[in-house]
Amino acid sequence: MKFALSMASFSWVIFLYLIHNEINVIHIEYLSDYIGIVNIFIFILICIVSGYLSLIFINKNALKSTKDELKISKIYPVYTDYMPIYLAICVIAFELNKITANNFVTILIITSFVFMVFHISNVFYLNPVWYVCGKRILKVENEKGNYIVIASKSDDYKAMVNIKKLKKIDEYVFYKTKE
Repeated sequence: MKFALSMASFSWVIFLYLIHNEINVIHIEYLSDYIGIVNIFIFILICIVSGYLSLIFINKNALKSTKDELKISKIYPVYTDYMPIYLAICVIAFELNKITANNFVTILIITSFVFMVFHISNVFYLNPVWYVCGKRILKVENEKGNYIVIASKSDDYKAMVNIKKLKKIDEYVFYKTKE
């Protein structure tokens, strides 16, 4: 599950790399004057669809519902804490254009390495589409440790003492389902 979510979030890094290096996926002769705009539209559409599908995927396939409630000592949004890591990986993607890659295998190896860094950094939940879809990424601290909760922005979490109805994504990341 974490791998699929990482792929959906990493699609934005690939999008930025393709745009930065002016790599066109589609070449349509009668749209040659607008090919850059058409490709940007296609890339953004792919990123949005993969982000939305990843939310559906989490809701349907999260490992299991937790039996315990997640007690809250402290709760706050994580965007300011983890976004620099996400942006650093995007900067790495921008810098890849300085590497002379003459064949597809070299590009694939370099991209795989950057993806591994992305996956290991555990920032797969920083998908911009989720933010637009009304999800917020929250860091919950309690006596047992620190956890990440993907939750709806409509709930008032600062007033809560515990969070119920969680689905486990991995050891420290949970998805809050509707009550």
